[in-house]
Amino acid sequence: MRMMWFSIVLVLICGCPTPVEPVLSPAIVPLHDRGAYQPLVDGPPTSRGIEAGRVELAPGAAGTLHDTKSYEEAITIVSGKGELRIAGKPSLGFEAPCLVYVPPQTSHAVANIGEVPLVYVFVAAPTHRP
Repeated sequence: MRMMWFSIVLVLICGCPTPVEPVLSPAIVPLHDRGAYQPLVDGPPTSRGIEAGRVELAPGAAGTLHDTKSYEEAITIVSGKGELRIAGKPSLGFEAPCLVYVPPQTSHAVANIGEVPLVYVFVAAPTHRP
């Protein structure tokens, strides 16, 4: 019983241990020109929350419908022509070079509506601020 009280007092005086943040380092990730998907940044422990990837869609192909949830997404269109298909809303057409912004809580998919491969780099980041 005496040891339990000592532990409680120690926690009250010293506080709870704080989690150690991972040490992040700058990185350069070369983009390749082969394959449909290349992960670039996969979130922790590589970053604090950002996820990024290079995507190539063949003519007529589309990515899967997904929701950004609490993330927002920036899609840099490198080459090609496509559309952002948004659940329950009209599609938004785009052509390289441009940036497509997708806000949080948005169900969407990217589709290639051109005659050449659509290449883009997406960056998704959590919207919460520390």
